[in-house]
Amino acid sequence: MANGRAASLFHAEGRLRQECFSLPALRALRAAVDAAIRTCWPSIRSPHLFIGLLEEADEPIAQWLERNQLQASQLRQTFLELFDMSHELTPPQLQLHRSYFSEHLLQILEQAQQRAQQRGDALVTTADLLATVLTSEPSVIAECLRREGYDVAPLRESVQNL
Repeated sequence: MANGRAASLFHAEGRLRQECFSLPALRALRAAVDAAIRTCWPSIRSPHLFIGLLEEADEPIAQWLERNQLQASQLRQTFLELFDMSHELTPPQLQLHRSYFSEHLLQILEQAQQRAQQRGDALVTTADLLATVLTSEPSVIAECLRREGYDVAPLRESVQNL
């Protein structure tokens, strides 16, 4: 993840540049770290980001959930259960640092930053994060939703309007 755009989301030593994110997006990223710790994953992955977005749902996320008749608490619990590895591993020490993010999640963050820039915004928002976590390929989130019986196409379409 050495290109300029993605690198600009992190300080040289790897800490997340918090000033690149809206406060709700930053809260969602912190909740993603908490979700990774709760599920005992050794890194922060896209499902953890989705859980964090659901846990810290601000107005755009709440509107997307309502528009699609989704329950944040039910989805969050489903994803926590799907990705729970606590029976296999001990809780890791994680933080908002590049070394703890999966490669795929780093790509999602980069795409979210590009989406924000295309909108003319300097800050990555929760809407940018949700749109990219649902539409990036491969999307673990979309696949899990599909397996749980959700029609993913309208979910992906409606997120583009946030």
